[in-house]
Amino acid sequence: MKALDIKQAVRYGFTAFRSHIGFFVIAALIIEGLYYSVALALGLALDFKTGATKCYFLTDLNKFMICLAEMRAHNDLGSWILVIGGMIILLLLIIWQTYVYENIALKIRDNDRASLKDLYSFIPLLPILILTSFIVGFVVTVGFIFIALIVPGIYFFLRLFFAFFIVLDKKTDVLPSIKKSWAITEGHVWELFCLFGVMVIIVFTIIACMYGMILISQSLCKMIFLDSSVYCELIVALFTLAAINLGGNISVLIYADAYRQLNPKRWL
Repeated sequence: MKALDIKQAVRYGFTAFRSHIGFFVIAALIIEGLYYSVALALGLALDFKTGATKCYFLTDLNKFMICLAEMRAHNDLGSWILVIGGMIILLLLIIWQTYVYENIALKIRDNDRASLKDLYSFIPLLPILILTSFIVGFVVTVGFIFIALIVPGIYFFLRLFFAFFIVLDKKTDVLPSIKKSWAITEGHVWELFCLFGVMVIIVFTIIACMYGMILISQSLCKMIFLDSSVYCELIVALFTLAAINLGGNISVLIYADAYRQLNPKRWL
């Protein structure tokens, strides 16, 4: 049994991201732009319907709760239909976002390139991916809460995480994907745990650097606009999205390489 090369996986993650940064920027603009456009349109529509002023950016939970309070005060059926329908659309977009980067990372790892088609080519697999998420999430949660401490939860997470890559890669059903993930990670738990630790350090380092930039940009924004305006909120949102996308994209590329090390294409 060949050992998982952690250094190779981490090196590949950074190298692949640097080589395809242009595509990731375009993909992020499409993915995040679509989500926030829908959220903004829904918020503005609710503002128009209810006369509220706090719905315009529904990605802010605090503003959303204020918006709901104002909606309850108006008690308008049309507004409730609008927000429920909008939330369903946003939920579907979040589910799509959850797996789109894994699909892109796998395509880059196998073909050294990705295309805009990879943003939607996996959509027929979403029901299988969602059901796989429920099962894996349930098992991991049981490990965290009901068995003992957090060790079993981490163990199950490490053993079952690659089920999503297997669904995207092999287009198998839920249980075969979970079984395959369990099989290919046999004997590699410690290596995967170390890899997970390295990725946590990488992501938190990126977020910490971006947070520093957010604090600086907020100070500059307040100096320029003299208050905490919508422009300042937009700058903070952009830096936050940049940090999440940078850390997330590098992480998923690292995992894609680790997956392909454990499950080479010739074995499929």
